[in-house]
Amino acid sequence: MMEKLNIHFAAFDFIVNEHNYTFLELNANGQWQWLEEELNLGISDKIMEYLTGENKYAEK
Repeated sequence: MMEKLNIHFAAFDFIVNEHNYTFLELNANGQWQWLEEELNLGISDKIMEYLTGENKYAEK
């Protein structure tokens, strides 16, 4: 979906229950800082690595 929209980042929102995933929306400017802080994830660092080309796993 991101490739079709020609974007490099998106926050996807779903409703999840025992049997189904229901897609709600995708936000190219998603709010994820709370998740990064709550779970001690390096989301900001990885986004900066990708955007600056420092991510060795990024597609060339």
